[in-house]
Amino acid sequence: MIYRSGKVGYYKSYEYAKRILSKMKKITAFKAFSNKDHDYYEVIDNTKNYYNLILFDEDSNQYWFDTNCGYKGMGSVYSEKILRLVGIREDYNIAFEKEIYKFNLCPINKLNILVVEIDLLNNIEKYFIKSLISLDFENPYLRYKALDSLQVFGAIKSINNAIGGDLYIKYFDNYAPKENVISKPGINNILFLDSYLDKDVKLNISNNIKNLLLEKNNMFIKEIEKTEYGIYTLGYRFNLNVPNSLIF
Repeated sequence: MIYRSGKVGYYKSYEYAKRILSKMKKITAFKAFSNKDHDYYEVIDNTKNYYNLILFDEDSNQYWFDTNCGYKGMGSVYSEKILRLVGIREDYNIAFEKEIYKFNLCPINKLNILVVEIDLLNNIEKYFIKSLISLDFENPYLRYKALDSLQVFGAIKSINNAIGGDLYIKYFDNYAPKENVISKPGINNILFLDSYLDKDVKLNISNNIKNLLLEKNNMFIKEIEKTEYGIYTLGYRFNLNVPNSLIF
């Protein structure tokens, strides 16, 4: 079966991908194009409407999206976002390659969450490392749902885009620094607890996360309970005299 986003542009194509994520089986291949010289189009009113990102799943379904590759622009950015959404995390140089064909893919639906609480009281640079929670989901839809649910506890940032990322790396097992991530959560992430969370929720955050996700078999929790002081990023001291809204 063929699923099409419609000729709606890159952003709505990405939103469409999220809506049909539950229908997708394991993605085993994809093709991306920068131009209209290929076979993936539908004819409407005698006009060929081309789709430049095509995903193939293990049940021979196809998913056509109105994004592209080969250009430094949002079309390529959203192609990458869709690929990461379905668990394809390698860097395929999408902004530069004019045509891309990749087969025998092995999507990764892992999620590692380092839970961190930041205390900004009296400008004290104190960071409470609570726990490391590792999950491995059966499919990208379950992973997406988990990420959405976890935001009830605070802000989630990819370790590559989190303030003080270098400090947190040591807490992750088998950290993969080359993962292709643009702003959105990757495999390794930081959950910065919301300052307004109830104290008891913070004290029992690991159990609360476990109960929220209802994930029993593929969850590993490493309790850490360590305090860190002074985060340095890119050789400069992190200035905490900023509003909370600018931190995340």
